[in-house]
Amino acid sequence: MNLTELLKTVCKRFGYKDNYKNAKLYNKNGIQLFQDDLMLIGGGDVLYLALKGEDFSYSAILDDYQIVRELGVGGFGKVMLVSSASTIQEIYREAESLKKLNHKNIIALYHAFLEGKQLCMIMEYAAGGELYKYVEDKTRIGEIESRRIIQQIINAMSYCHNRGIVHRDLKLENVLFKQEGDLLVKVVDFGIAGVCAGAKKDKVDAGSIAYMPPETFKSQAQTSPAIDVWAIGVMLYAMLYGHLPFWGDSEEEFIDKIINAPLRFDADVPVTPECREMIRGMLQKDPEKRLQLIDVMNLNYYILDDEDLEENIQKAYAHVEELKVKEEEKAEKQWESDILSGLHLNHNSSSGTGSNKSNSKTPGSKVSGAGSGIKDFNKTPISNKSAQGTSFGSSIKNKKASQPMPSKGANDIKRK
Repeated sequence: MNLTELLKTVCKRFGYKDNYKNAKLYNKNGIQLFQDDLMLIGGGDVLYLALKGEDFSYSAILDDYQIVRELGVGGFGKVMLVSSASTIQEIYREAESLKKLNHKNIIALYHAFLEGKQLCMIMEYAAGGELYKYVEDKTRIGEIESRRIIQQIINAMSYCHNRGIVHRDLKLENVLFKQEGDLLVKVVDFGIAGVCAGAKKDKVDAGSIAYMPPETFKSQAQTSPAIDVWAIGVMLYAMLYGHLPFWGDSEEEFIDKIINAPLRFDADVPVTPECREMIRGMLQKDPEKRLQLIDVMNLNYYILDDEDLEENIQKAYAHVEELKVKEEEKAEKQWESDILSGLHLNHNSSSGTGSNKSNSKTPGSKVSGAGSGIKDFNKTPISNKSAQGTSFGSSIKNKKASQPMPSKGANDIKRK
């Protein structure tokens, strides 16, 4: 395309098709563009059109920004915080693409339009509340119920990935129940969703740290479906165990644990091997080794019917109970050994008396616990099973006090 044709096209688009003979094009630096300059124009370059052939005015650049607020006043003028109007346009175009998504587990976007420089969206209403609140209230969710929820999320994101869309901010807070008491869920908040060409595009710059995979903290990280797979693995782990797989008290510690800490499963929580296999596959630190959703959907945990899964769950419960019995027996033996090793009797005879008063206290005798230890050994139970959380979710708050489910908003440390 030559310059004249370009000016004709641009002027016609803006309703000034007869002005192209006088129109001029400028780049963002105010330099007029001629025919030889067209080959240097990139797809994302901003150009300025002067319909009447006037010289470039830098005030035109101000039209690309929306004033947010005044930051301060100095001797030479005001300092203003502005946002890019082009960013609003980009979000609008993205919203338009999301309107095309039609899936029962994705919140529907009915309309998106610009009102001045404000983007307005009319969306489906989900009245059942956040998955985060549901997990927080129940402490932990059983495997069958967790699977029904996670299957819906996987189906929704597989649908998106097949259309080149990566969510990039999947977390418990961004999954809503359609109705209270109904397990139908909707994935929401595609506000930072990225469109990926093929498998990868766009540097990662947003998302909640708690759900972000190791590669997102590297300078050359690229958006890919593997980011969503990791986040789904974190959500499933949190539903089953009542806490995050990796935890830190600061942003630095959080990132270090995500990158370097090994994945561990609580031994006292009955989770089937099939489920742990799925979580391991989704939480592989190397994105090249991480399962894709098509692989996840072929795992036993995903495809087993409820009856077979329930049978495996009962085996997991029995295994955990067996471990608890062994731990209690070990603790009982250790307790008995500690009591007996603390018992010291004086066998020295008192000089000049001709008798051995081994049953009386002397300065050289010591009975650990003053006899009460033997009484406790005979009458006090070794452990209180009701306090050990043998029920599926009764003790997680006490047991995991050092690694809790984060309070709402605690994980929303945004990447700078």
